[in-house]
Amino acid sequence: MLHANELPLRHLILEMDGCTKGPYSYSGAIGLLLKDCEKTHLICLAIKDGSCSSSVTDNSPGKLSHARWLTTANRLLRLYIGTPSPSQNLIILVKYVMLIYAPMWFEIKMKSNCPYGAQHFWKIISLARQLPDNVKQIIYKVFSNNVYFAHPEHL
Repeated sequence: MLHANELPLRHLILEMDGCTKGPYSYSGAIGLLLKDCEKTHLICLAIKDGSCSSSVTDNSPGKLSHARWLTTANRLLRLYIGTPSPSQNLIILVKYVMLIYAPMWFEIKMKSNCPYGAQHFWKIISLARQLPDNVKQIIYKVFSNNVYFAHPEHL
């Protein structure tokens, strides 16, 4: 189920920032600036509250890997915090992480059994309804290819 949560983020990043340069780097303007941060929950709360403590901003970045989408989400949030005037594409990516990716990542981790898959998928789709139409168009394509968790047996 985590994979179903990660795929829309991957496709949204590709659409907003361009393709990757390899397994450990991005090629777009946003991707080239990403740094790692291990405290997703703290960063989400800091952005939501509008205040950042030094413990959130002073974490040293680690190695980037396209296989670790939580790390990519952390990097996007950290970049947003440190950018005085973020681009529209960065704002879209951060809104997606804050609205869907991060909350669903924690929810899936708490209830990771297969019977919860349909509920998680339904919640992702419900949350996605709040996104702008151009973003919905990108991630709905991904949803249409990953509906095995919404099989009638699990609903």
